[in-house]
Amino acid sequence: MTETDNEVALDGDWLVLSLSAQAVAVIRRAAGDLAVAIEDKRANEAWWSFRTPMHLFPEAYESRRDQKAYIQRHELDIRAELTAAAHRVIAALDAGRPMRYPAAQADDLLRVFGSARLLYVDRDAPPSSATPKAAAAYLLSAMQHEIVVTLRPELAGVGPQ
Repeated sequence: MTETDNEVALDGDWLVLSLSAQAVAVIRRAAGDLAVAIEDKRANEAWWSFRTPMHLFPEAYESRRDQKAYIQRHELDIRAELTAAAHRVIAALDAGRPMRYPAAQADDLLRVFGSARLLYVDRDAPPSSATPKAAAAYLLSAMQHEIVVTLRPELAGVGPQ
């Protein structure tokens, strides 16, 4: 395996992520940035888009009033769950390579990678721009895809190739 290869395999009840040192660093940084964005009240007050992680998700209701009520009911739980998932991902990375993660908890990886990826996407940049953040977002997206296909092989041909 070369340093740029990243593989995901299923070993019994465990997902085994064989990651390059660079991928480990990117994932650790992304999970940490996500946790900080959710937890850091100063950043949340200073930058409106991080005031709530709810902006990362589609609205649950068309009505603004219903959407606001939904956010008030669920925001604290979503913050707590996503922050805890980010910390679990970091802990699994720190446990050594290859990274082993319970397959039953793969949602942690998918949510953390997906939410962190959205932090790195520059929606104003041209699609062809190759920035370090764009590269990190691409890696996180590719890892999500590999995890899904590993857990559900029948989805291998679904989506862009």
